[in-house]
Formats: sequence, structure tokens, C-alpha cells
Amino acid sequence: MSVCHLRVKADAGETSGVIDYVNDILSGLGCSDEVKKKLSIAVDEVFSNIVKYAYPGSRGDVEIYIETGIAADADMPEGKKCFSVIFRDRGEPYNPLEERDPDITLDIDGRTPGGLGIFIVKKLMDSVEYTYENEMNVLRIMIFG
Repeated sequence: MSVCHLRVKADAGETSGVIDYVNDILSGLGCSDEVKKKLSIAVDEVFSNIVKYAYPGSRGDVEIYIETGIAADADMPEGKKCFSVIFRDRGEPYNPLEERDPDITLDIDGRTPGGLGIFIVKKLMDSVEYTYENEMNVLRIMIFG
């Protein structure tokens, strides 16, 4: 499994650089344009949430890892590539997967703010996992392509 690593400040000004970095690595790994597009949207959403919420009243870093390999899941076609992006931060412990999905059937006036970003990520990715380990939030997004 290939692993690439980037460490940046949890700052909105870093967003486009993070997305460009991920896309450059994925291009070199033979990732299709469709998968890159989905991962770009998901990376943007996850990174933006870390910037907004991980470090209230302070600043911190985000570590981003990119992994790829061949799918070993029995439900996947043999030889299917698997692309993962892992986000690690030392911010406030928070599992976004515990939040209820927003009711997208309501009109805009009937909705409470928040939750759409992680909802989009869950819909675009084949797998989204959260753990809290070594005093770090770890969110892994994965797609087969």
C-alpha cells in the first residue's frame, strides 16, 4: 500500500493546496477522473470542518495521509483499486459519524444548519470511518475505483 503524507495548519487558506496535493498524488497513482472528483469534494468538506471546529480558540495542524492498494473485500471485483485519505488532528475529540443525517426533504427554512458536509462525504465515499487514538481524531475516507 502506497502512503503519502502532508502536514498543514488547520487554516482555510490551506484548502486549495490540500486539494491540489491530493489530486496530484492520485493522478500519479492512476486514479480515474471520476474518483478524483469525488475525493476532491470529500477532502474539501472534511478539511473545512476540521478548520472550523477542531481547534476552538486556538490553532493546530492537520496530517493528511493518502493510501492506495488493491481491494481485498470479497464483495469487490478482483483487482479493484482502493483509495483512502486519512485526516489526523489533535483538536477536540469529535466523531462526526455519530450525528444524525440531515433531513434533505425539508425546504431550506425547515432545516437546522450543519451536517450537510459529512452527509455528502458519506454519500460519495464507499467507506467513512472515525477513531480517536493517541489523543488524535482520525477520519478515513475510502473509495474504490
